Amino acid sequence: MGNNNTTNVIFASFRAWIGLLVVVLFLLGMIIGAAWYAASNASVTALKVWAVVATLTIPLVGLMAYRTGRSGARAWIQGITDGLEQVDKVSARISQAGAESASLRGQTAATIRRATQPVVEQVVELPRLEGHYELREALQSGETVEME
Repeated sequence: MGNNNTTNVIFASFRAWIGLLVVVLFLLGMIIGAAWYAASNASVTALKVWAVVATLTIPLVGLMAYRTGRSGARAWIQGITDGLEQVDKVSARISQAGAESASLRGQTAATIRRATQPVVEQVVELPRLEGHYELREALQSGETVEME
């Protein structure tokens, strides 16, 4: 579930909407009632009272609209913040996976390089002996050489 701040913002927004609905319904009732009353037999004093009441409710409607907008903006910002935190977590995991992949790639390349290095042939130079050259020539040509 969401964190406690998000829940508080949602409930604050809900309360603000309910309050706004009550104020709008009250104003609508006042307007309809006043129109009906004025149409029947309103005195000048009654119309003045109605005008004062309607005027005094204007700041209340403005305050409720402000609170609704503020709580909606806070919920929007909280949603953006939560989304950015999730993106940050995912990007950190992707970065970690990339680093692990690069490390594995480097280790594999090093292993392949070690495995494919040419085998160094060890050449031992023996001192030159008499008959050495003739023996090598005889072996290369395929002749049979008998040793005594």
